Amino acid sequence: TEVIGVSVTAVATLTLVVRIFDAVNDPIIGSIADRSNSPKGKYTPWLRWGGLAMGIFIMMMFAARPSWSMGMKLVWMWTTYTLVTVATTCHYMPYMALNGVISADSGERNKASALRGVFCGASGQLSAMLAVPLITVIAGTDTGPEAANGYTGAVAICAVIFIAIAFYTSGRVKEVVKQPPSQKKVPFFENIRLFLKNKYAVVLAIGFLMNGFCQFGRMAIVLYYFQYVGGDIGLNTTYGLVTLIACLVGPGFVTEWMYKLTKHKGRGMVLGFALYGMLSAPLYFMTPGTLAFWVVLFLGQMITAAASGIASGMVGDAADYGEYISGVRTDGFISSVLSL
Repeated sequence: TEVIGVSVTAVATLTLVVRIFDAVNDPIIGSIADRSNSPKGKYTPWLRWGGLAMGIFIMMMFAARPSWSMGMKLVWMWTTYTLVTVATTCHYMPYMALNGVISADSGERNKASALRGVFCGASGQLSAMLAVPLITVIAGTDTGPEAANGYTGAVAICAVIFIAIAFYTSGRVKEVVKQPPSQKKVPFFENIRLFLKNKYAVVLAIGFLMNGFCQFGRMAIVLYYFQYVGGDIGLNTTYGLVTLIACLVGPGFVTEWMYKLTKHKGRGMVLGFALYGMLSAPLYFMTPGTLAFWVVLFLGQMITAAASGIASGMVGDAADYGEYISGVRTDGFISSVLSL
């Protein structure tokens, strides 16, 4: 909106339409992944090639130029964002599905999910912290059309790092939990029926949906908030640092504590998200940048990072239950619905 010069209305329309498309796209790709086979497993190849496509398309999306005609901008925006959305599903959905197939032990899955949360949170917040400085170093400014090269370069750096990690991960991971030998290819609509029959998968989907509103809703407004409410976009770097520490402490230490306290993954997740909501509400009545603001923010982010780790650790458990009641294992389809 501020660099390329596309209206907020056009961006909002794009996001709405592509997300509606994603509602259909996610479960279809999840169903296809469950039916795929390779020497490396069902989901690992998707991790690699989906990651490669995702990195390339994200670089293309941020390669747009302010000097283009509005028609060219809109065509480029719609095409690249749709491609990024499909590639993201091809990469991230199998990545979620791996939680249920790298170990048959629920406790190990929980620890693996917590470890994933540490690195996922760390890399995400590190990227957010470095974004504005990187853009400024490359372009000399972080605002207006002059910042276009800065955005292109900063995103390209992150995307190349991401592709390298996606290839490394897909080369090292091992799938040890297999579908039942008698399981045949499950039709798409049968997958939907089995998902709705799986009460734990449905409850988990509600948890992911609520967490998505909080997490992605905040991510969508945070830069605007610090620039126009806080009056200083540089506060975003401090926000990234505080959240980075919270994302390390939460999954690294609090996840296991919440699990032991409640002796139940579901109750641990609910407790974490409830506390996060209680701690988030006061933030919007506090002055951005004060010590009290950062302390409350840290506590909320730490707890939600811990709760997210527990939630992700239940994906494989939900697939186990589905296999128990129906004799059919669909890690990919369950993960795709949760990802959506």
